[in-house]
Amino acid sequence: MELRRRLLPLLMTISFFCVFYYVLQAHFPALLESVAVLRTTLNVENVTAGPEGNPDKDFTPVKIYSNARPDRSGAFLQDMLFAHAYAFSKNYTYGGCCESGEPATYRNDVQKLIDVLGLQNVLRFACPGPSDESAQIVDRLVYYNQDTGVWTHQWLSHMQNLVHYNTSMPPLPMAIHIRRGDVDVCDTDNGFRYLPNSHYLRLIDMYRPSPNTPVHIFSETTSSESWDDFRRDENIFLELDAPIEKVYVALATAEILVMSKSSFSLNVGMLNNHQVIYTPFWHKPLQHWNIVSPEIMSETNFEIL
Repeated sequence: MELRRRLLPLLMTISFFCVFYYVLQAHFPALLESVAVLRTTLNVENVTAGPEGNPDKDFTPVKIYSNARPDRSGAFLQDMLFAHAYAFSKNYTYGGCCESGEPATYRNDVQKLIDVLGLQNVLRFACPGPSDESAQIVDRLVYYNQDTGVWTHQWLSHMQNLVHYNTSMPPLPMAIHIRRGDVDVCDTDNGFRYLPNSHYLRLIDMYRPSPNTPVHIFSETTSSESWDDFRRDENIFLELDAPIEKVYVALATAEILVMSKSSFSLNVGMLNNHQVIYTPFWHKPLQHWNIVSPEIMSETNFEIL
């Protein structure tokens, strides 16, 4: 009994630290994220107030930059678009995407996309200069905080007015982006990004205006499923491994666009002002998109389990 009485405070202390450790593990990343957002926002807001916080004095407008995202072209460009939209919402100038060290792997592909959209003077590769006191490299957490909510109606209208396609390609009646290459249905790490052929066939049946309407599918040759599922229909055309800039324009201008679970799709969906079919994934849909029904999602999810 005496031993139990003496051990009780020790056991309570151990229990307290166990609970504290658990709470720290669960909430510390979110806390760090909040601090990073607050710190960057305060730094930028302080610059906008002008010298010594006096808005009546002359000061240089704030120019913000983003860091290059080491990812494929879709996520890379999406990062720049989020940063640009954030700057637009704050009346800042977006200075560009800053690369430290060697150029990112997909930098050339991103430049091709920027060029074909005619946005060379809007989305630049640049870093703040030593004499630019107003410049800030903004933490990615700041402009990702709202996800696609940062793409406001005002910004979308502004960006779509700036886009001028450097091609004479006519709009396609129906275009589909199918993510393959870097995703596989059996991949335990990236399998959640995968949508089977059957999912797209169901969407073709649902949204295709008529059986004779041409459907163009853009993807990569490498796939864990056979492309023969689509070759059975003579009005479905497979465009595999096509030049990335051609794919972008085709998807962004299609009269009906079917997206995949990818940043590449997200970007062209944002640019497309016609009918966009969105399959739910980790980025939120825009208000005017058509969201794939829960019934179709249930069938798809059952097939890939």
